[in-house]
Amino acid sequence: MAHSVRRDDPGANSRVRWLDTITGLGLSRPSRFLMRTILWGALIGVLAAYGLNANAAGPAPVVLLHGATAFDDALEDGVVTALNRSRSEFPGIQYFAISDARQTDSWIIASVVGLAGPDPRFGWSLEDGLWFGVVLLKQDSAHYATGEVQGTGSFSELLKQVPDNILDAQAKQSLDRSPSDASAAGGGYVFPWQAGASMFYGQLGVHDNGFGGIVSGWKAVDMASDGNAAAGHAPNHLLAAASGSITYKCYDGTSVAVRLGDFFYTHLTDNPNLYVGRTFGKTEELGQLLPGTFNGSCGWTNQSDNWFHVHWGFPNADLLVESWTLSMATQNWIDGTTTISPGDGWIQAAGQSPVHQPAASDFDGDDVSDIAYFRESMGLWAILKSSQNFAYGSPLFFNWGQPDDIAVPGDYDGDDLWDPAVRRPPRGGQSTAYLILKSSAGYDYGSPLVIPAGWPGLGDIPVPGDYNGDGITEPAIWRGNMGVWIVPLSPSFGSYQFYSWGTTGDTPVGADVDGDGWTDIGYWRPSTGVWGFLQSSAGYSYGSPLYFSWGTTGDIAVMADYDGDCKADPAVVIPPTGGQSRAYRILPSSMSYSPGSSLTIPAGWPGLGDTPVPADYDGDGKADAAVWRASTGVWIIPKSSVNNNVYIFASWGAAGDQPAH
Repeated sequence: MAHSVRRDDPGANSRVRWLDTITGLGLSRPSRFLMRTILWGALIGVLAAYGLNANAAGPAPVVLLHGATAFDDALEDGVVTALNRSRSEFPGIQYFAISDARQTDSWIIASVVGLAGPDPRFGWSLEDGLWFGVVLLKQDSAHYATGEVQGTGSFSELLKQVPDNILDAQAKQSLDRSPSDASAAGGGYVFPWQAGASMFYGQLGVHDNGFGGIVSGWKAVDMASDGNAAAGHAPNHLLAAASGSITYKCYDGTSVAVRLGDFFYTHLTDNPNLYVGRTFGKTEELGQLLPGTFNGSCGWTNQSDNWFHVHWGFPNADLLVESWTLSMATQNWIDGTTTISPGDGWIQAAGQSPVHQPAASDFDGDDVSDIAYFRESMGLWAILKSSQNFAYGSPLFFNWGQPDDIAVPGDYDGDDLWDPAVRRPPRGGQSTAYLILKSSAGYDYGSPLVIPAGWPGLGDIPVPGDYNGDGITEPAIWRGNMGVWIVPLSPSFGSYQFYSWGTTGDTPVGADVDGDGWTDIGYWRPSTGVWGFLQSSAGYSYGSPLYFSWGTTGDIAVMADYDGDCKADPAVVIPPTGGQSRAYRILPSSMSYSPGSSLTIPAGWPGLGDTPVPADYDGDGKADAAVWRASTGVWIIPKSSVNNNVYIFASWGAAGDQPAH
């Protein structure tokens, strides 16, 4: 709908009511808007030809254009009324658009842009903005919304009435000023990405930030990454470089741009934490950046599918970040004797980065997961190598194992190559055993590694992992009837550590939840949905456990690092419900384990033999929510590097095989 009315302005209403009558019959809202603006333009032209002024009684009424997101009539009418009442704040601007709005209880905060000509009705972006600001509205019991425009005294008075649980004191202080006020570049800032990781300084160097009506004269740099954690490149998690509140947001249905305190951040994906009035602490995560090429009203870029970057804006002055200075004169980042020019290098954020865990199922040593199965009936291991783009013409084959063995591959010799390994049932009075074919020994069948693996009758379950941080997989077990972990320590596997953690009915989980590169000792209790971990960073102390609540009876635990922050995320596969398939439900550590920021990804159908096989198959440092379809032998892998919208498909294996991951 194109609004050009003000409820308390009869003259404005009479000027456009006949247009509403002509254009409102049998047309969609966009069509009515287009017809109305065409007719209004024609009317102005006719009147001008006769020397008449359509707006002789005052400035032309506000025309509210369509944004990418639809808003209800009450909100739009309230915004138009407030804008018409505050025309002195933006003289000469007639066309406006709502770029984002959020309602909490009866309060609505709308981000609004005033647009330049010659005719923004036929496509607009934030680059066309002449004025940017916020309209604060209060909705009554009849859903009628009245509001005020940022920068006015009446806005300040209305802002005081907003409850603190909707806007805290810092947010109110940030909003209660002219929307174009600019902070001076200060210090104490951090780079807006993970500590210890690096982003690439873009070739455009220091360039205009844009959004001049919000931040006049500001500059920006582009900082980019491909998310390759193994190379020390920053994962896709944008952090706040300084504390502050969001005072403007643009969302066009594709990407998000926000002003937050002293900075502007562009090219984010939308999430529930990005709204006007939301206050962030320094280093708190804002969300993820949109990878690949896109074009929208709130931002555009042209980059490879697995790359992402932040268009990072700031006032036009030398910028001090950590130990670095960005010179406006030279456009170089300088740290002592180190100089990084545009397009010439990576900049590492200060601090200690979480330790990257090598990719699971990596049999070829490229730190990307391979597609593999174990056929116990033949003792056959068959592997499609990621280093060969999973080509059918370049597989790896091993003969290791026999019927009734269970695949338990891992890097048991610390050479960064996964080893074929099986857990063999008890025979001849001997316990269950790990039988490992070592890559470091050239896969010599005569030199296997054999390690006891307990007794099935005691509920012993294999939980291989790196429990001492030396890069070697330990063949650990969890004794279900006692809740005891038994960990033979590498490299000799001759000494043991014992931990009492969990109870009968729990699912043992070995995963790195604290980001130190060691496997933590954990359980998932389906009956309550509780995950409990002894953290290696705390010496597996019983006094420093970590707990989460996620999932329920009937779910399958599939913990892995799905967000690339080097910390494993609680995750389950839930059964089909309401005609929908099974689904991965993931609680990202990078979003502070907030249920409101959980991820849901389809996980196939049990009737087709779909088995979850999460691992990093696209090399972006994040586990992909993959499934293996036993009925057809097909691997279905949504690539996390492109928001799970592009798939890898591979036909590899058959019914009865065990996926080796």
